[in-house]
Amino acid sequence: MKENIIKKLTSVPFIINNKYLKQYIELVSIKNTQVGYQELHHIICKSFSKTLNEQVDNSADNLVSLLFKDHCKAHWLLYKCTTGEVKAAMANAFVSMIAFKNLSKDTLLAFGLTETDYNELQLKIEKLRQDKALNYWKAEDDEFLIKNYA
Repeated sequence: MKENIIKKLTSVPFIINNKYLKQYIELVSIKNTQVGYQELHHIICKSFSKTLNEQVDNSADNLVSLLFKDHCKAHWLLYKCTTGEVKAAMANAFVSMIAFKNLSKDTLLAFGLTETDYNELQLKIEKLRQDKALNYWKAEDDEFLIKNYA
C-alpha cells in the first residue's frame, strides 16, 4: 500500500519534513484522473535508492502516473525538501525535465520558481556535473545521446 511508501519516504535521513514534503505527499497520493500526457514517477525516486544502497522499487505502490506538469512539480517539491547529494540529484532531474520539455518561463514561475531559485539550481547542477562521484551520466550515455539525438 502507498502508506508504507509514504512512511518510508518520511523516514529517510535526507528528507526534511517541511511544507514542501507535505505538498509532495499530497501530489503523489491523489489518484490522477486527468486526461493528457502522463509520465510514471517513482515516489521513492531512483536517486533515493542509489543513496540508500537499495534496489530501485518498481512496484505499483511506488509508481504514480502524473501529468507532465505535475511530474515537474514533484521534482521541484523534492528539491525543496531534500539535502546533500539527493538535493543535487533532484535539481538535476528538475532542470533536465524543463530543459528537454522546453517549458516557458511563465510555467516555471507557476511552480514557485524564482529567478534566484533557478540560478541556485543551475549552480548545483554544474557542481553535480563536475563531481564524478555524483555524476549519473557515463561516457557511453553521452555517446548514445550524441549518436541518436540531434
